[in-house]
Amino acid sequence: MKKYLEKAKQAGLSAWGKVKNSLNSVWNFVVHHAHCFYTAAVVSLVFGVALFFTKLEHAEQLKEMEKDTLVLVSEFELAIQEHEELIDFHVEVNQKLGQELNKAGMIINMQKQVIQQLVHELQKAGVIPKPPAEPQRDPSLAI
Repeated sequence: MKKYLEKAKQAGLSAWGKVKNSLNSVWNFVVHHAHCFYTAAVVSLVFGVALFFTKLEHAEQLKEMEKDTLVLVSEFELAIQEHEELIDFHVEVNQKLGQELNKAGMIINMQKQVIQQLVHELQKAGVIPKPPAEPQRDPSLAI
């Protein structure tokens, strides 16, 4: 068991040494190419800021569009309400016109009756002649 523990310890130490070596080689690479990392960091920062302001501008445009949409919707609803009121007004006017036409028809019928009575009285008094009676047609002559 001691051998096993010693081998595990040596394997752990050798693994740590490998990790330490790897970290040192990475650090050396970073130090050697520092100017590339700085350039990448600056470019990332610049583009990140540009992206932030672009998204901010886009959000403002969306908010403005939403505001305009709400204004248009309220104006549209107002227009619909005005059209409904106009339609109701036209229906009311049409109903009144129908009633007036019915009254006019009744007045015309009354005038017709009065004129017929006057003509009948004038014919009876002999002021105007009676219209000639239509001749009777012989049904046998019909084609």
